[in-house]
Amino acid sequence: MKPTILYFLLLWPLLLLTKSYGQSPQTAVLQNIEEALVDLGLKNIGLSTNQKQLVLTYENTRYRFEAQALSDLLDKVGPAACTHFEELVLIGQKQGIEVFHLVIELEDCQAFSGQEGAKKAWIGGAEISYRERPKATTKPKALKEKGFFRAELVLEPQLRLAFGGEPEIVAHQLNLLPRLDVHLWKGALFQLQYILPLSNELQIPEETFVRPGRISFHQVAKLPGQVYSRLSLGYFSQYRYGGELELGRFFFNGQLFIHASIARTGYAAYPIRLKVEEPKAGWEFSDISSWQYRLGVAYWLNAWDLSIRLEHNRVPLGLSRNQIIVERYFNETKIGFFAYRADNRENYGVTLSIPIPPTKYFKHKRLQLRPSRTIEYRYHATQFFATDFDTGHDLERFFDKLNPEFMRRQLSRLTN
Repeated sequence: MKPTILYFLLLWPLLLLTKSYGQSPQTAVLQNIEEALVDLGLKNIGLSTNQKQLVLTYENTRYRFEAQALSDLLDKVGPAACTHFEELVLIGQKQGIEVFHLVIELEDCQAFSGQEGAKKAWIGGAEISYRERPKATTKPKALKEKGFFRAELVLEPQLRLAFGGEPEIVAHQLNLLPRLDVHLWKGALFQLQYILPLSNELQIPEETFVRPGRISFHQVAKLPGQVYSRLSLGYFSQYRYGGELELGRFFFNGQLFIHASIARTGYAAYPIRLKVEEPKAGWEFSDISSWQYRLGVAYWLNAWDLSIRLEHNRVPLGLSRNQIIVERYFNETKIGFFAYRADNRENYGVTLSIPIPPTKYFKHKRLQLRPSRTIEYRYHATQFFATDFDTGHDLERFFDKLNPEFMRRQLSRLTN
């Protein structure tokens, strides 16, 4: 018995050493790459390989800007991947849904040699697409760091200005909009928003109340043929509650987007403001009996990072509105112009979207506290407001700053 135990004790270190040396170099590289993705704070991580091709899937929940997440990912993965694989496929997700893929050749490691311009040229040869995953691509296996059943507490500032009034030439309203985003399952999002007034010179009595903002549930789904759908249910902006269904499809790799939506809503408000002298705490409702719809087309001009959108819709006031929106992207900043006509009356103005620091948020497992990615401002030139309600989530917002050509240019800009 004793010789057997002694034999085993002598053999055990040798077995461990054999196991360590028996691990293939490619397996070790895959483990290092997986650890690098986890270290970046990415979610829904998966990987697979078919000897010559490495396929990685991930979801960015840590970086403010998707192109920055992609750039840092390539810096982490590229040097190791180029020594063992010929092609790298990155599949980007949003809410667990595959939305774009990047395919890049790994012929050699010259891109990481430090030679000036080598890495930028390597990035320039990448294919970024909204289209379906290439047929030759193997499906990534088991996901790690799953991004479902987690929550984000988002702090969003809101600024409104009114010009030309008395006694103040410029009157302002400043609110803080804390919002809880709960990511439930693939494509599912629940949002609970509150409006906290900080400073109000606009003298709108009901807007001095601490009150609910949007309370809504959204389900986004990817259908065959680059078609996406969205269903929203809940309490929206502009005192509306009910449901909305949207369908949209991309053409020409994201250059053209056509979408349509239909909604059935009713009136709802907090505080009570109708048939009372002064607003008072409480809810008031009407039946869900009003139909709204929206038809839209958006075209992306690659050379200028410019989006042109045309919309025709029926807004809650019962008016049919025609609108044009032109938006120009300057990296993460967006400046736009809009004009609409309804009931033989017009309005026009400008929009501004500015990124809010930091560029990278803290790592998190189940709960993340962060500011909103941007602060938005919208100026109307006249007092005629034919404004549509906002569910808090739509397909254009879902794909914002994810246009393939825009991401390629931003990736090149961020590459050292």
